[in-house]
Amino acid sequence: GYHDISLTFLLVLGEDLCLPVIDSITMSHLKYFMEPTMEKTRDSLSYLMPLINCVNSECAEYMQRGGVGHVIFALPWFITWYSHVLDDLPIILRLYDLFIVSHFLMPIYVAAEIVNYHADEVLSKNCEMASLHQYLSYLPTEIDENTWEEIIKRAIYLFENHHPDTLETLNHEWKIISEYIENSPNESIIEQRFDKDNKYNKKIVSKQSSKLSRIAFWGVTLTIGIS
Repeated sequence: GYHDISLTFLLVLGEDLCLPVIDSITMSHLKYFMEPTMEKTRDSLSYLMPLINCVNSECAEYMQRGGVGHVIFALPWFITWYSHVLDDLPIILRLYDLFIVSHFLMPIYVAAEIVNYHADEVLSKNCEMASLHQYLSYLPTEIDENTWEEIIKRAIYLFENHHPDTLETLNHEWKIISEYIENSPNESIIEQRFDKDNKYNKKIVSKQSSKLSRIAFWGVTLTIGIS
């Protein structure tokens, strides 16, 4: 993903000017991505679900039950500053302007507000990994310029109300919640869909996502998902 960010700076600044900027950004905002393992990147990404839960606990629980609580769908968003998933250069540059002057975790706050802004659509999908992951992975590509501005405003507000200093506490609380969800004696989950009249239909479906399948999904995504 590093080449996506570097290419964006190259396109805007040119070869001579982009190198010192990339060097500075790499040492500050992107330093965790440069490490031999993805452990710190994974730890940073783990703050996404707690932030979603702060705004919309129903959506967070639905995602957890649907097997996307690992938030792998947001990995390319985070490590490429969304440039891997977006084709609209003005929108990419708008996000870069925000990220350059913000805390290095701001892309996570933006990701949380992308999901929260589209919570109704998330809740309308089948509550299982394949359906939710596919929808969430391509979600940034469906956002227009005006909506991006609203999401950015919400992300800044979320940042101000849940500063990175509080994220470890939020993460600890979310782990307790997610463990309760995972260990719930109820072996069924509610699948919500919109019917033809745009009203919610609910039906009970078997829980399909196991911990083993999620671990395998991590490996496959990290191997071929970001190229």
